[in-house]
Amino acid sequence: MEDAIANAFLYDRRILLERGVNAREIEVSVIGNNLRDYEVSAIGEILPASEFYDYKAKYESEGRSKLLIPAELKKNEEEEIIRLAKEGFSAIDGEGFSRIDFFIDKDWGNIYLNEINTIPGFTEFSMLPLLWKQRGVEFPELVMKIVGYGNERYSIKNSWSTDFHK
Repeated sequence: MEDAIANAFLYDRRILLERGVNAREIEVSVIGNNLRDYEVSAIGEILPASEFYDYKAKYESEGRSKLLIPAELKKNEEEEIIRLAKEGFSAIDGEGFSRIDFFIDKDWGNIYLNEINTIPGFTEFSMLPLLWKQRGVEFPELVMKIVGYGNERYSIKNSWSTDFHK
């Protein structure tokens, strides 16, 4: 570890260390423009073809990586992920859409918010639309919802700007 840290400092004056977690990778989507209107998708799980869900496992694994939608979760895990997803999206002042990734520690059961993707993949076969499809929201309807949030946000910001200058 000490050698790896010393090597990292050869490339930058700041480095980031993260504790490894033996974890399940869980994903959920949040859409909306303010906390009271946030909608949360089904929750999915990545079952990677190898130890890590890296580029190779995602794109070059000949279909061995799987998406499990909905994820098999305990009720309390599902509730905590939904709560953390909404809180996380609110904390970054999120608007529109996102995919939020979590880890569930296989050894201790701790849930970690890993990252918030504010521009996630968005084809009909990407995780975000698949999570919404599980909730009964088809791709065209999801696109229209997101466009609607954009229009709403534009209108609010324009009216605020206009009111501010009066």
